[in-house]
Amino acid sequence: MFVPYSPTIQEAGRTVGRPKLPKNNQGRDGVLDRNAASHRFQEALSPLGVPMVDLQPVLFAQPDRAGTFFLRTVHLTPRGHEVVAHALFDFLQSSGLASSVPR
Repeated sequence: MFVPYSPTIQEAGRTVGRPKLPKNNQGRDGVLDRNAASHRFQEALSPLGVPMVDLQPVLFAQPDRAGTFFLRTVHLTPRGHEVVAHALFDFLQSSGLASSVPR
């Protein structure tokens, strides 16, 4: 078992449409923090000792972030699903949760 964190469209860096992050993404100093939800995710679940993977950095690192989410539905595009699938596969292999699974 593992727990993935899937970010919102704004957390993943897609700022077309609604560029502001929600108020609950403010850091302690009141400045908007794109990683605030990821930090809350890690803080809340780390005591459980369950393997976790945060997909925000993977999606944010994409050269064409606009192509990972549909703008109107804020769901992942086929390319976004491919990026997430590769990230989950890599996580499962590196964490030892899956061994010698062919790609």
